[in-house]
Amino acid sequence: MMRRLACGGAAAATVALSCSQPARAESAVADLKRQITNLQRKLEESDGDDAPLVFVIADSISLDYGPALKENLRLLGLRYGRKNEGALVGDERRGDGDQSVSGQNGGDSSHVLAYCKHLASDVTSTSGADERLRASVPSALSGTRPLVVLLNAGLHCVKRQTIGGPLQVAPARYREEMREAIRVCHRELRARHVVLVNSTPVNTAQHKRYIDTYPPSDAMHGTERKGEDVVVLNRVLEELAKSEGCPLIDLHTLTKRMGIAAYRDHVHYTPDVSQAQAAFVALELERLLRVAGSLR
Repeated sequence: MMRRLACGGAAAATVALSCSQPARAESAVADLKRQITNLQRKLEESDGDDAPLVFVIADSISLDYGPALKENLRLLGLRYGRKNEGALVGDERRGDGDQSVSGQNGGDSSHVLAYCKHLASDVTSTSGADERLRASVPSALSGTRPLVVLLNAGLHCVKRQTIGGPLQVAPARYREEMREAIRVCHRELRARHVVLVNSTPVNTAQHKRYIDTYPPSDAMHGTERKGEDVVVLNRVLEELAKSEGCPLIDLHTLTKRMGIAAYRDHVHYTPDVSQAQAAFVALELERLLRVAGSLR
């Protein structure tokens, strides 16, 4: 159930009071504070482990909008979880972080598929399993069928280690790996819905300007991403969404409208933009789930 604070009752009464009525105003404000406290308590009581789970496996852009998305989902009566929530993010200046099975960043399509298979294999029950691997199966998924698995990959796939070099993941391989990840989420993780999120834009010139600030000794120096490569992979993902029957959230178009000022580095965005992305993803999820009858 969607929860919103109404602007009536004590709030409206407070606005209506004139400054010549301080006693009544103080009483109304106190009453409003009590109402807000009670509403917050009710929200907290409804945030139990039995709330429907939205589980995110996505890139570092989602790490930025994740906290706001978590709060937005809470107001929808949904529970947020992500790949290794609470693990170290990694080098904040790079924004890339740990893309491995034990990291938070979803990484490229190969990493996304590997993590989905890893979850499906349930290594927590494997005798002698590595401690990092056991810890990388989130408690949020323990015995839980996710309402939604939110899947994204692409920004790492279009990365080139040298100018003009090959893509980290070519479109054909991207298609096969994302298709298999979708099917693992449905078949093995028993997700009720798999929702795809396309990749945010890359401004080729902005990317080069920022990457050129790294010293030649740094692995990031000389790497390349191009906006047109992102567009190609997003088309592949759109085709997959249709063939696999998955909803697609178009985060690319929303973010592109914000222009060059939206960037804080080579591919990541300012806090205000991340907030807008979180609100957009939450609204799209609400719309999709209501249409599917999964959210009342």
